[in-house]
Amino acid sequence: MKNLYMIVYNLGNNLDGIPFDSMAFHNFIDALYKNGSINDWWNYLDNVYIISVPDGMAVNDVYNLVFPGMPKRHMLVSKVDPLNMQGWLSNDAWGWIDKYK
Repeated sequence: MKNLYMIVYNLGNNLDGIPFDSMAFHNFIDALYKNGSINDWWNYLDNVYIISVPDGMAVNDVYNLVFPGMPKRHMLVSKVDPLNMQGWLSNDAWGWIDKYK
């Protein structure tokens, strides 16, 4: 099973009152993918990303990797078990998850 981590963040303004640029964060995640820092990513819910990371990365490593793209914003990074998930999502969203089972 691959190392998957979920990043969930608060919608709305940053903690300093400046509007959050979700497209800039999306581009940040995509840049991490393109430069090989992460293996793959999922974004089928507005404020949720699931990323596949190289072996050996721990939750603190993932947090430190994504924090620069999301400063001054409450967020949660948590390991994901694709064998223990349930929800109502599109077939495409489940297809992405299923490839990591």
